[in-house]
Amino acid sequence: MSRMKDMTVGDPLWQILTFSAPLFAMNLLYLSYAVVNTYVAGNTLGPAALAAIGSAMGGLHYCVFGFFNGMTSGFTVVTGQRFGAKDMANVRRSIGTSFILCACISLPLLILAGCSAEAALQLLRTPAKVIGNATMYLRILFFFSFLNIMHLLLNSILRALGDSKTPLYFSIYGTLANIGMNLLLVLYFRLGVAGVAWATIFSQSTAAIFCATYALWKMPILRLKKEDLRMDWRFSWEHLRIALPMALQFSVTSVGMVVLQWAVNDFGPEALGGISATGPLGTLTIAPLFSIGVGIATYAAQNYGARNLARIREGVRKTAFVVFCFTLATSILMYIFAEPLVDIFVKDDDPNAATVLAYGTQYLRLQAMFYVILGQLLIFRNVQQGMGYASAPFWAGVAELVARVVGAFVLAQLFGFTGAALSHPLAWIGATVVVFGDYVFTIHKLKKTGIPVRIKTEKKTA
Repeated sequence: MSRMKDMTVGDPLWQILTFSAPLFAMNLLYLSYAVVNTYVAGNTLGPAALAAIGSAMGGLHYCVFGFFNGMTSGFTVVTGQRFGAKDMANVRRSIGTSFILCACISLPLLILAGCSAEAALQLLRTPAKVIGNATMYLRILFFFSFLNIMHLLLNSILRALGDSKTPLYFSIYGTLANIGMNLLLVLYFRLGVAGVAWATIFSQSTAAIFCATYALWKMPILRLKKEDLRMDWRFSWEHLRIALPMALQFSVTSVGMVVLQWAVNDFGPEALGGISATGPLGTLTIAPLFSIGVGIATYAAQNYGARNLARIREGVRKTAFVVFCFTLATSILMYIFAEPLVDIFVKDDDPNAATVLAYGTQYLRLQAMFYVILGQLLIFRNVQQGMGYASAPFWAGVAELVARVVGAFVLAQLFGFTGAALSHPLAWIGATVVVFGDYVFTIHKLKKTGIPVRIKTEKKTA
C-alpha cells in the first residue's frame, strides 16, 4: 500500500507535478528508444534505413499501438475512480477485468496488424526502396509485442493506484537493454533494420516480465483471487464504454497521421527522412506535456471517484497555467535552435543530407509555433477521460482526422510540403475547441447535478 498515492488530499498542483515527474523521466527513457533507433539507422545504416523506420514508426505504427495505449488507459480509469472512492474490492475486480479484456482484444489485433503491414504500406505509397525494410520492421514489432501490451496495461494500473515510480524503474532497464541490444545486433551481428526491431522487442518484453514480478511482490492488491477474475457484463461494460472510445480516439487521430504520411511520401524519401529526424526532438519537447496529461487524468479519476468536483477544477486551473508558461518558452527555444538540433540525426556524408536537414528544420519550426495549443489540448482531453467522459475526446480525434485530411489533400496541393506540415497544428486547434467546450459544459452540468455514482461501493477491503 505504501507505493500507492492518494491524490484526493494535499495541494493539487504539487500532487499532479510530483506524480508526473517520474512519468516525464519514463517518457524520456521511451524517447531514448526512438533516439537510439534513429541514430543507429541514420548514422550507421544510412538514409534508406532511416526512411524505412520512419515509414514504419509513423502513422501506421502509431495507429496500432495508439489503439492499445488508449485502450489500456481507458480500462484503468475505472480502477482509479474506485481507488479514489476507497473501494478496494472493486479495484481488484477492475484489475482482473482489465487484464482479461485486454488479452482478448490485443492478441487477434496484433496478428491482423502483422499480416496486413505490407498492404498498408503499399496503400500509403511508401517508396519502393524502403518498403521491404519497413514491412519487416513492422511485422517483428506487431507479431511479438503481446507482452509489451500487457506491460502497458500494468503500467496504467500502477498509475491509477498512484504509483508512477515503479514503471520508471523498469523503463531504465528497458532503455539500457535497448541500447545494448542495438549495439550487439546492428553493429556487431549486422542485422540491419531487423536488428533495430529485435532490440526493441527484447528490451520491452524482458522489462514487462521483470516489472510484473516486482509489482506482484511489492503490491499485494495485484495478487488477484478467483473472484476477482469472474467476468460480469455490466462491470465489463463500465470499462469498455470508456476504453473503446479512448482507443478509437487514438486510432482516429493516427489515421490522420497515416493520411499525412501518404501525402509526405509524394515529396520523396528526403522529406520523409527529414520528418523522421525531428521525431525524437518533437517527442522530447512534448514529453512533459504528455506526462502532466497522464498525471491530471489520474488526479481527475481519483477525485471523481471521491466526488470532489471543486478539487478537480482547482487542479485544472493551476495545471493549465503552468503548462501555458512551459509551452510558450519551449516554442521559442525550439524555433531558434531547430536547425542544429535536427542536424544531430542526419548523416553528414550523405549526398542528400542538406535536403533532409532543410525539410526537418522547416517541419520542426512549424510544429513549435503551436505547442501552446497542444499543451492545453492534452490538459483538457485527459481531464475529460479521467472523469470517464470519453465521447468528446473521441470527437476531438475526428476533428484531428478532418484537419489532417485537409492538410494532405488540400494544403499540400496548394502550398507543397509547408501545407502538409501545417496539418498537425490545424488538428491541435480543432481538437482543443472540442474538448475545451465539452469540459466547460460538463463542469457546468456537474455543478448542478453532482458527480453520479455508477458503481456501487463494496465494503470488502484489500
